[in-house]
Amino acid sequence: MTERERRVNLQLSALDDAHRLGRIARDEYRRRRRCLLAAPDDETCATARDTVRRPASAGQPGDPAGSARRASRRRRRVLSLGVFGAICVGLALFYWLMLRTV
Repeated sequence: MTERERRVNLQLSALDDAHRLGRIARDEYRRRRRCLLAAPDDETCATARDTVRRPASAGQPGDPAGSARRASRRRRRVLSLGVFGAICVGLALFYWLMLRTV
């Protein structure tokens, strides 16, 4: 491992600690990390962003919109099962009453 690689590893470790402890924001962390990982001859640290931003899926923990969607789906499912059960009970009662009158 070269001296530059050791230095970069130490700086990355310190940068990671600062981000993990909340001393720097995510965008600043990413900018500094890209700068550290830039090629050694690139002194400007003007690397292009190559990350793709995607919206968070509904299933990720801590996503209030996702948990609201899951709760809504669960309520609809319970309601539809309840309606189906009530129809079945009503049909059974109707059938039973029809047999008693005959």
